[in-house]
Amino acid sequence: MSHCHQNDNELLYLIRQGDEEALSLLIDAYKRIIRAYVHGYSCKVKTSCDLEDLYQECIIALYKAANTYKETMDCKFSSYYRVVMERTCYNYLRSAYNLKNRANQSLLSLDQYVCEQGGLLIGDIIACDPCIEPTWAFEIKQQMVSIRRCVKNMGEKEQKIFTLWEQDYSYKEISRILSEAEKTIDNTMYRLKKDLRIQMMSAGYKLPSKK
Repeated sequence: MSHCHQNDNELLYLIRQGDEEALSLLIDAYKRIIRAYVHGYSCKVKTSCDLEDLYQECIIALYKAANTYKETMDCKFSSYYRVVMERTCYNYLRSAYNLKNRANQSLLSLDQYVCEQGGLLIGDIIACDPCIEPTWAFEIKQQMVSIRRCVKNMGEKEQKIFTLWEQDYSYKEISRILSEAEKTIDNTMYRLKKDLRIQMMSAGYKLPSKK
């Protein structure tokens, strides 16, 4: 069944039911924004491996956003997704380079909308760019499917932690719910995301080079 004329909220509902066609359509709609965020940080990371890691983090963030967004929120999914992406990049750079306060804020501001009061978005600019790699959407779609499979291979404890994190609980909240030390949750999530990246990369899902 074709879902090509359905809106974001309808696609999100279908995605949560395991509909891969709906997931592909949502990714098609947002792939240029993903590309802009990842390549927008290419001059801010130290190595190509760091860029690959950031890319994988953003893919996981897309999966998380699709499952945590609620239609009752006072914003569209596109606005919610933008915040998730910014927070993902912020947290990655803070962890990778131990940047703090104004330095972090300066880096994060590089990927704001063109005007904070509204109007033209970064996505609006690149939407007119015909030079998008033809394999980009396929790469992302394959990795999203890979994430679903990787999660199923986790241990019971790891699945619980990942599921709560996916539902937007903080590490502190997860530690309280599961009666585990917050440091344990932090270490587990670090290991899980690292394992996800390794499994996805071993399957051949890598960041397309910028042309």
